[in-house]
Amino acid sequence: MKILPTICLILILPLFANAQKFTTWIGAEGALTRNYSSVADFGTNVKAVGLGAEAWGFQIRQDLQEAVFLETGFLRNNVAPGFYYQSLGDIGSYGLGSSVRTLQIPFRLGTRINLYKKKYYLVPVIGYSFGIVLNTNRFYGSEIGTNYTSEDTVNYIGSMKSLTHYYSLIQTGLGIECKLFKTALLSFSVNYYAGFQPIMQTDLIYHSNGYPNSTARVLSNGSYLSYGFALKYPISLFWSKK
Repeated sequence: MKILPTICLILILPLFANAQKFTTWIGAEGALTRNYSSVADFGTNVKAVGLGAEAWGFQIRQDLQEAVFLETGFLRNNVAPGFYYQSLGDIGSYGLGSSVRTLQIPFRLGTRINLYKKKYYLVPVIGYSFGIVLNTNRFYGSEIGTNYTSEDTVNYIGSMKSLTHYYSLIQTGLGIECKLFKTALLSFSVNYYAGFQPIMQTDLIYHSNGYPNSTARVLSNGSYLSYGFALKYPISLFWSKK
């Protein structure tokens, strides 16, 4: 953790060093996300599944060269371990009805590859995100319930807890960016954020159709896939006109 402020400082310094030379952008982003989990099941019934959520935030981008940029900001995202009971068939995905709210501080390095007349660009990015677990929603804690179809029934007792306050993610992504009204930038992108340490855990005790109890553990390390959009405006126009 002690190395993080140094990394952040190194990444942020170019924003100020190049502010007068290249364009500075500010904008907002939003995304639909799919969280990923892993399951250790000591029975045979619980399987991992991705749960959908949403993320939103704002961006500050500094062009370092005409085709290279650095980007930071913040991103609000919900994380929840997802699972389903195999004996119930394909009737949907389950969780414990709760999620952890997180704040991500991303540091992204990207390049813009001209596709057509400097109006449309292909934009690959790589980055690092520092994550902070904020607090929890709804039924965080324990839950007792039943899921069933006309033929199968699963009774369960579940408890969910966070394992850390801070975590890290590595981002890789690809987007399409276009000029909007000759000044703004509109972008659509697909990004994958890979986590490396468990940040949330669900412990389950369940039995299916009257069979003996089994146990399972569902873990989330914060990994997710996002389908997002962003709109940015060049704020450096304000001071460059002076």
